[in-house]
Amino acid sequence: MKQLTKLSDCVKCGDCCYYHRKYLGLSTIFDKDRLAKKFIADNGEFLEDKGKFFQARCRRKKSRNYFFCDFKDGNLCSLKEKRPFGCKLYPFNIMKDRKGKISLGIDRDCLGVKNRTEKQIFDYVKYLKPMLRRIIKTRKHCVEEFQPELEIIDYL
Repeated sequence: MKQLTKLSDCVKCGDCCYYHRKYLGLSTIFDKDRLAKKFIADNGEFLEDKGKFFQARCRRKKSRNYFFCDFKDGNLCSLKEKRPFGCKLYPFNIMKDRKGKISLGIDRDCLGVKNRTEKQIFDYVKYLKPMLRRIIKTRKHCVEEFQPELEIIDYL
């Protein structure tokens, strides 16, 4: 999946990868069939077995009312290409709107979003939508509850 944000934006910012809860969102889970056995062995202490998938924990101490992801390494992710789907999707998130309709939310506070034009953002949304529609047909757990801090940019 191509990314909207540039690595240089991530290196400068580092404000992502924090959550208001101990666990990463449901879209930031690892399908067991897609994880290499070595990865599970090396990182099992950070993963909670949920049956068909693993959910990553944020086990660092609470700071400023946030939990930080244990896989964060400086301003980048130590998992690199093994990041969960929801992390790769950021600064977007698949969520329900207030009425329960499946929508695409965007974090306008992301430096990568701030450094893009509206045309670049909407071109990226056009690229994402067909792929996301296919994904949510088989991975309904990727649809999260409404997140008021995100702006709804489109519907799926």
